[in-house]
Amino acid sequence: MVLRQTRFSKPACILLFLLLLTNVLLYQPAVQRSLSISLDPGVIAGSMLDLLIVMPLLVLAAFKLKKRYMAAVLFFGILLVNLLVPSAYYSMVRPVFYTGLAVEGLLVIAELSLLGLALWKLPKIRKSICESESSLLFSAVPAVTKNLNQALILRIFTHEFLMFYYAITGFWKKPIEHAGTVTMHKKTSVIAIQLMLIHAVVLETIGLHWWLHGKWPVLSIILLILNVYSILLFLAELQIARLIPIEVKGGKLYAAQGIRQQMTVELTNIERIDWSGVIHPDTPLFAYQDFEQPVPQLTIHFKEPVELSLFYGKKKFIHRASFCVDEPEKLRRLLEQQHV
Repeated sequence: MVLRQTRFSKPACILLFLLLLTNVLLYQPAVQRSLSISLDPGVIAGSMLDLLIVMPLLVLAAFKLKKRYMAAVLFFGILLVNLLVPSAYYSMVRPVFYTGLAVEGLLVIAELSLLGLALWKLPKIRKSICESESSLLFSAVPAVTKNLNQALILRIFTHEFLMFYYAITGFWKKPIEHAGTVTMHKKTSVIAIQLMLIHAVVLETIGLHWWLHGKWPVLSIILLILNVYSILLFLAELQIARLIPIEVKGGKLYAAQGIRQQMTVELTNIERIDWSGVIHPDTPLFAYQDFEQPVPQLTIHFKEPVELSLFYGKKKFIHRASFCVDEPEKLRRLLEQQHV
């Protein structure tokens, strides 16, 4: 969800905040007593109009949203109406709620059918992955899109599978090593940082879960699931940093920064390489976080836009990418030898 670059986007955000705040306060008994507000069908209808029509329009005016996300915004409005409106007026709310629930149910069934189709075509997807010259991190998403389609739910599912795969199986895998590899993590503290984060989350999970379980058991279980997911995410980042270096082979450049971003570049698509280390705005940086902000050592400019795969199945097309590696001179030699 990205804020629109228009003169109406910020006022729309303010109006959206005020609309949500006033509708929440409207149903608070203390506010009703202090302002002498009495709920009647007209007030309820106005509130429903705000949450079901005005709120989605303000969200659309403030943010760049795809159509599939607008369905989530509408469902959020229906959920708010159902939570806020008193039970005495459920006769007004019930038709709207069940209609929205039915529409969302159809959308969920459609998304699940795509996952079922992916499982049915799993042998073909696996064959495409095996035929690829790249590692699973780079070949999984292209194999799925080749045999199915570009649906976001499939890309999300594939990225989630990759996260669990590397977090669980990475312990007994060996790093990719050959003449065309250049590491990015050995001169950084990324391994230590990830281990420190995992250690902190484990301690926080044990302490917080123990304290919350007796008071709010449902909340404690939700937080436990989120913390376990966070640990797996940190483990996947750690293992990918250790196992997947930058590769130059077969006329292609393979680059990944953990599970967060990956790209494959045809070397013939490289227009020029800037070795000055200049920081270019709006340019993705392939570098592992250290205790100090990493500085790019080179920037590769492309002739044609290159697809950058991002976390949760998102993607965007870029015209250049910057890198900070352990052996910049080796990367220079590899690119110059195969690019010329």
